Amino acid sequence: MLKRILVLCMSVMLLATGCNKKTETSKIFQLLDQPTEQADYYRDVVYKEGANNRKLDFNLAIPKEASESDKKPLVVFLHSGTWVAGDKDDFNNVIYTLSYHGYAAATIDYGLVPNENMLGQVDNAIDSITYIVKNYSDKGIDKDKVIIIGASAGAHIAILAAQKICDNKNDYDFNLSYLVDMFGPSDLRYYDNIDEEKQQEIVDLDKSIGYFKRNPEFLSGDKELDYYDCLSKVNPIEVVNKNLVKTLVISGDQDKYVPIKISKSFYNKLKELGVDAQFIEVSGVGHDPFSEEIWKQIYDTLKSQV
Repeated sequence: MLKRILVLCMSVMLLATGCNKKTETSKIFQLLDQPTEQADYYRDVVYKEGANNRKLDFNLAIPKEASESDKKPLVVFLHSGTWVAGDKDDFNNVIYTLSYHGYAAATIDYGLVPNENMLGQVDNAIDSITYIVKNYSDKGIDKDKVIIIGASAGAHIAILAAQKICDNKNDYDFNLSYLVDMFGPSDLRYYDNIDEEKQQEIVDLDKSIGYFKRNPEFLSGDKELDYYDCLSKVNPIEVVNKNLVKTLVISGDQDKYVPIKISKSFYNKLKELGVDAQFIEVSGVGHDPFSEEIWKQIYDTLKSQV
């Protein structure tokens, strides 16, 4: 009888512990919509003057516990918006959340088309990292653990930026340790292989594919080349090589804008090249950069990989 009572008590304790862990996990992965007292914030910091004399800036959050003896990885986030729209401030919840959990984190204004072309956006993203590392490393940022995360069009820019950094490591005073591709359009030629009616459903032609076909110079900056020649310079699946850093490709299986088959094809390409890559398919999620389920998966991966 006593043995049964002890077993019952232990079972109740285990159940209680399991419930507590579930509650703690939910708290850990909740995207925060307000700044916390755990971080210092630097807002609208200008890092360069972009095309047409437009100032480019970032928002940065650094955990207060960061120091020379306790350096924190730096996450640089590139927002979505079909290259022509979107705002760094729309994703402040990313830096609120990541800084709360021990990462220095920045959301970047990388410039928009038509002020910039895609390759200009790539250079701007890299320049923002260089500026942050140069000016904030003394506040406890670990320049040897830089992570780039991009969503949608921001993921496209992130992939190209990561590849450029990896191909020219000696040119940068930081180490890129991880890349996260959140449902990026990593094969732009995919959109040529669907009929116009379907294309109208998944992309706004005036803002993306159709716009760039009419104005190919906004792809690579080459005014003398046609659309497809320019495209080959900015199409991630064609540009990536074996030097690319360790990469997570993550996508929802309900994505209508960047169908999951694009992400899977890109992941397969990385594996063929010998890149250390991981693919995560998130069930029931569409093209949503604010999906907590996607961010849960990203956070778990960063904890284990960086």
